[in-house]
Amino acid sequence: RGVAEECMHGPSECAGNRYELCAQEHLQNHTQFLQVLKCMTNQYSTIPTNGPNCLKQAPSFTPLIARDVEACADTSEGQQLFQDSVKRMTQVLPTVQQRRSCTMELKDESGEQLVLCTVERRQFRPNCGALRSETDLVHMLCGVLSRNNRGMAQICRTAYPYK
Repeated sequence: RGVAEECMHGPSECAGNRYELCAQEHLQNHTQFLQVLKCMTNQYSTIPTNGPNCLKQAPSFTPLIARDVEACADTSEGQQLFQDSVKRMTQVLPTVQQRRSCTMELKDESGEQLVLCTVERRQFRPNCGALRSETDLVHMLCGVLSRNNRGMAQICRTAYPYK
């Protein structure tokens, strides 16, 4: 049975979510995906139409990757990724089904879960552990990615300077 697609900010947010999930699925690594995500988020008022331009700015961009991401976002593959994402969230946090929230599940390249965190009305929920703010989340991500991928360290220093 499918999951109804409903997003807090309407259909364009759902389309943007599908595009981001498809980019995550089809890009080669976390660095590429996070650059696309950062670009889209920095221009959030133009999501999802900013997706293709942000994708072109990713390292190792190829027309083949663009085709795969675009096709995914506009087909049942993107719908399935969206539904799977919602199902994972509601399995871990069943009460969130009735609320509107942002749930992030982040895994490292081996598939080990780094964090599963729900943010509701800009408040980090108890399942976020030590993460209490957007800055904490960015620092955690940049720290993990810096240890595993030297290219990401420069992106983090440039986009989110921290000590």
